[in-house]
Amino acid sequence: MAGPVQSSPLAAGGIPAAALGAYTRAAQAAPPSCGIRWELLAGIGLVESNHGRFAGAVLQPDGTSSPRIVGIPLTGSGATAEIRDTDQGRLDGDASYDRAVGPMQFIPSTWARYAADGDGDGRTDPFDLDDAAAAAARYLCAAGGDLSNLAGQARAVYAYNHSTEYVTSVLLLAASYAGTPVTPTAPAPAVRVPAPEPVPAPLPVPAPAGPPPPPPVLLAAEPAAPVEPTPPTPPTPPTPPTPPVEPEVPVEPEVPVEPEVPAEPPPSPSPEPTPTPSPEPTPSPEPTPSPEPTPSPEPTPSPEPTPSPEPTPSPEPTPSPEPTPPTPSPGPEPTPPTPAPEPTPPPPATCDPEPWTVDVRDASADPATAEAVVAELRQDGAVVGTVSVADGPAPETAVEFPAGREDEAGVLAEALGLAAAERETGAVREADVPQLTVVLGADAGELHAFLGGLTGLPVRPCEVPAED
Repeated sequence: MAGPVQSSPLAAGGIPAAALGAYTRAAQAAPPSCGIRWELLAGIGLVESNHGRFAGAVLQPDGTSSPRIVGIPLTGSGATAEIRDTDQGRLDGDASYDRAVGPMQFIPSTWARYAADGDGDGRTDPFDLDDAAAAAARYLCAAGGDLSNLAGQARAVYAYNHSTEYVTSVLLLAASYAGTPVTPTAPAPAVRVPAPEPVPAPLPVPAPAGPPPPPPVLLAAEPAAPVEPTPPTPPTPPTPPTPPVEPEVPVEPEVPVEPEVPAEPPPSPSPEPTPTPSPEPTPSPEPTPSPEPTPSPEPTPSPEPTPSPEPTPSPEPTPSPEPTPPTPSPGPEPTPPTPAPEPTPPPPATCDPEPWTVDVRDASADPATAEAVVAELRQDGAVVGTVSVADGPAPETAVEFPAGREDEAGVLAEALGLAAAERETGAVREADVPQLTVVLGADAGELHAFLGGLTGLPVRPCEVPAED
């Protein structure tokens, strides 16, 4: 007999401790380039299932809800899209239509693509909030890219649920959990996006049903100074799930209108104005007494006369330098005679390259393959002359050549993918043929496949006339 259901204790902000741990671990495990925060996952978890506690369900310490949370069948009626069963009822118990499942409300087909093991128990379970939060982080990172800014967050949340009201609610809740509320600078809806294709509506709010849609226009940037957010009106939850039978419609889901965030602190009283004392009057300065008369300076005695300097003796005359005999410049070396240039040899004769001209003899016993090879040869630039059928089958494809054209045949064989080893065994051989001939053997299918990968045969080497 199973014991009583245990409920996870509450952490800060009214979030169950098991849910807060799941959101935090999922955000930490996401790629650093994504920049997702646990508060964004918590905002989605609150709107989708009240953190795994929708319609009286109990979130247990292991991250599972009792009873399980399963949405209504997506039959296309009401506000839902029609999604036929994709999991044979394995997750949602419905073999006719899909239903959104678990605390993050995944469609089975979306879960199959983004499933994650968030608690390392070796299983991926959409009913386990640890796994569901990790999968939601994968989906949001794929849809929004860089979630460190409001633009990426709005893009990702809109992919999760194609509703501008949903995006606004989730972002305001995430900001409230983070303690940095945002207020759109324009009236709601805060995110303007093109009308999306119909998307399945999971319970309580539709979950992602496929690859991320085009990004929406972003929310207004964060205000310069924190402003109290306008409490979001949570979206009216759809019909609640029922485990085995039709869901029971509660009058109102047990979803708090907004997260329990600390009340706004009372305004700090303005400090009493400090009276500024009037400065003491500055006393008038005492009159400055007239200065005593300055006595006349003593007369400066005349300086002693400066004696005349001694006469400077005339410098000794500098002797004239000896004349330098002129150095004769050597005459230029005679330039050796330029040897007559070697006669330039005439350029080699050129010729215009020609396409390969070949005959084809089918010894493959497979007319369809032979026809395909002929078509490939023509497509790759060869001129196909006579196409004939051999008297009997041949084991391998070969190139036959008339006398004197062995080198040319070797080039063609290389172009057709015939290896040198095959040429040594007779795949390239001289025969009584009027021109190069491709003989299709039982392995002609390999030649067909090889030709299919070519963009054209190499140019056939032209024949250069011999010099006289």
